Amino acid sequence: MLRLPQPERESRFRVSQAETVHGPVAVVIPRTFMNESGQAVQSLLDKYRAEPSDLILLVDELDLEPGRIRIRPSGSDAGQRGMRSIRSVIGALDFPRVRIGVGRPMVDGKGSHHPDEVADWLLSDPSTAERRLLFEAEQRAAEAVVHMLEHGVESAMNLYNRNLTTAGQDVDVESR
Repeated sequence: MLRLPQPERESRFRVSQAETVHGPVAVVIPRTFMNESGQAVQSLLDKYRAEPSDLILLVDELDLEPGRIRIRPSGSDAGQRGMRSIRSVIGALDFPRVRIGVGRPMVDGKGSHHPDEVADWLLSDPSTAERRLLFEAEQRAAEAVVHMLEHGVESAMNLYNRNLTTAGQDVDVESR
């Protein structure tokens, strides 16, 4: 894994940066509202004189079950408001992204798209089982990013986009 120092606070993001065997790397957490993520990304690009193609974006994904990760080399915002904001500020989303599944709230046995239910779901505490899955997904996502730096996006997709099983354990996503 990358060994980076504690993040420093900037006005629109927190950043931890270091020289690695892969070259300079910065891990950045926006400090803006999600729907204003584009401002944080633009500030980051300006500060480091970087191009959008230098980015690898990690983003939560309602349409993936909790704990699953999915890597894409580029593409649309898929309705994700943070990515939509980034696209509106910097243009096309021509950089890799690692989507980390958080699942949808279940209502009457179906995944809900209602904005209030989705907001409540995203802002609520995950169940113990989900918390474990999300922590494991966070670890795999970090490994996937390092793999991308070493071997490229296609290799990371082949390795990390496989379906995961939860070792025969059912996860109750309605229990939050």
